[in-house]
Amino acid sequence: MPENEPIEIEIGGVIDDPDTHLGDEAGLLPTDQVALSETEAATLMRLMSYSRRDLMELVTGMSREVMHWQPQNEPTTDGWCIDDILEHLARAEHVYTSRLSSNVFELLEESRRAALERMSRLSDKDMSQITEHQGEYWTARKVFRRFLEHEREHQQHIQQVLKAFESNQGLSSE
Repeated sequence: MPENEPIEIEIGGVIDDPDTHLGDEAGLLPTDQVALSETEAATLMRLMSYSRRDLMELVTGMSREVMHWQPQNEPTTDGWCIDDILEHLARAEHVYTSRLSSNVFELLEESRRAALERMSRLSDKDMSQITEHQGEYWTARKVFRRFLEHEREHQQHIQQVLKAFESNQGLSSE
């Protein structure tokens, strides 16, 4: 897409409580409840692959020191190291499709492979039904949305940890 081309944004719903987590029960947006078409599922799977590519470009080749550096007193990082963030992403994806490895890169790969395999097998019923799991309501559309939102949220989280690490090590370019 050329840089000067406008970007269209469509609001799929509004959550009134700012403390609501987008994956929580209250995070079932009206658009999540609309049946998902095969074309939309294919598009969303493509977006998932782009998001994963971006994440892996961000973290591949990081040293063990950087991966496990624990930010202290950095409110924007929640105190998580990058390894923690990646493991959280991998485990969350496994939960999204249904539920492990000590290597976070393997875990990310396995969880995405399992997720893509499961999402590629969605039946017409799966594309339109709303299911309840432990008091939370989910649809195929909500699962796709959470895959994409959650990974992007944590890419920003990793960037914040990296910035804090560089500052802590006296490597800041500012």
